[in-house]
Amino acid sequence: MKDCIPHETPMEVASKKMDEDSMDELPQDIPYRELIGCLMYLNTTTRPDICFSTGHLSQFNNAYTQAHWLKAKRILRYLSGTKHLGISYSDGPDSLQMVAFTDASWGTGTDAKSITGVCYILGSGAVAWLSKKQHVVARSSAEAEYIALSTGTRDIVWFRRKDLVADFFTKSLPAPAFKAHREALSLK
Repeated sequence: MKDCIPHETPMEVASKKMDEDSMDELPQDIPYRELIGCLMYLNTTTRPDICFSTGHLSQFNNAYTQAHWLKAKRILRYLSGTKHLGISYSDGPDSLQMVAFTDASWGTGTDAKSITGVCYILGSGAVAWLSKKQHVVARSSAEAEYIALSTGTRDIVWFRRKDLVADFFTKSLPAPAFKAHREALSLK
């Protein structure tokens, strides 16, 4: 994979169908679990852009197929083409403003559960992010969005209550701003 042809995205948009079509299991000596573990390390430390695709593939650690192996290799191709990308932090007037961006994909999980995505940005760079299945089955896309917003709000309240930023800086956090599904909601 060192000299592979890079991809522009870590995962195909309509790749859910491929999981159902290709059920030919790979031999157990293929390092699929090890690759997923390495990708999980990357997505939790420095690469939030592969969080969803890695989480999706990690669901198949016990029954992976050729299609899953090819998807995992696609993530490596994406990483190869985006080595120059990174998270940058700068000091400025808004450097201590915490913003949470939330989104949800309704009913896209293998068990009809929606997927929540949240990115927490402090100043100019992301400081935390997650992509996970929701605990309940949402009955509408609006309900899935509210569940995602609830997750983001809960974590921001926890950040503020613990005052984690004060451990790193001398100032405390200003009032948080939440952005859900491309719409800004100011909460006081």
